[in-house]
Amino acid sequence: MAVAVAVAVAVAERALQYKYGVAGSKKLQSFDLVVYSESGNNPLIDVKGRKHSGQTGRSLQHWVTRDNVSFLEAWSGIFGEGFESAFVFLLWCDSQPPDALFLAAFEFNRCWDAVLAVWMGDYVGHVRDHPAKWDPADLSAADFDRVSVRIKKLL
Repeated sequence: MAVAVAVAVAVAERALQYKYGVAGSKKLQSFDLVVYSESGNNPLIDVKGRKHSGQTGRSLQHWVTRDNVSFLEAWSGIFGEGFESAFVFLLWCDSQPPDALFLAAFEFNRCWDAVLAVWMGDYVGHVRDHPAKWDPADLSAADFDRVSVRIKKLL
């Protein structure tokens, strides 16, 4: 059985930014978790919360900002070999989603949450142009379906 240990990123990020000389330049946005895994690469996880109706046929909100992408890629460079970045989308649903809609769903406090994850390389490899002024990075629904994985695949 593989063991994974997740560590929240808060205090360590300041020390790393100082150590690698980025304290005086543009501040790196933090990510949420480092997972130390016995089964492969150690994921650097940035969690993105979204709301979804839980109904099939509704588009999933799986956009991030281009800054999210560049900051997480910078953290991957700082951590180096043995670490791989990923976005985890935690989707809050109004009602229990149909089984086929999400790869993992659970009930907490009478609300349903679903979890989908995408490795950074897969996300960046499928980013499409978006007309919004704030320049989000986004995937088509078909690409997101193809590259999203169960959260267990990250661990």
